[in-house]
Amino acid sequence: EVRLGINFAAAMVVHHFPTSANFAQSQKYVIQFYRQVLKSIPGIIDKYYLVDTTVPDVRTAITREFRKNAGVTDHRIVDMMLHFGTQELTETMSQHKTRTHVLRYTRGQKDHPLWFDDRFNTDGGAASDDEKAIGEDYLKRFYAGDPTLP
Repeated sequence: EVRLGINFAAAMVVHHFPTSANFAQSQKYVIQFYRQVLKSIPGIIDKYYLVDTTVPDVRTAITREFRKNAGVTDHRIVDMMLHFGTQELTETMSQHKTRTHVLRYTRGQKDHPLWFDDRFNTDGGAASDDEKAIGEDYLKRFYAGDPTLP
């Protein structure tokens, strides 16, 4: 059915997972959700016109997001994360996000000009006081309306 120029029938149906009884069951749900996300990658690339992004790039970014939380062992927390992940996928597939929101997953926050700790630090460690001062100077110039900023 088409309403207001939106094709609701073409929207991907995202599977919602029930509450798990134990960690083994929640792991099974995570793997199912991971597969569901990977299958939706080509559709996301098409919907958001990510012509400069490839399927392997997005797959790598999604895998990175999943592995970030690999140490979580409480099935209730995993269930909560599955709920929020399902919500993110539903919103992404329904185009409730902008292209920039989607690109944050593939390119990371480090590309954002206000992400100072990583932007000014190339060795991967914590930002020094000098680097933080550069970031604070940038913000002061930004709020002052400095036209020379990138």
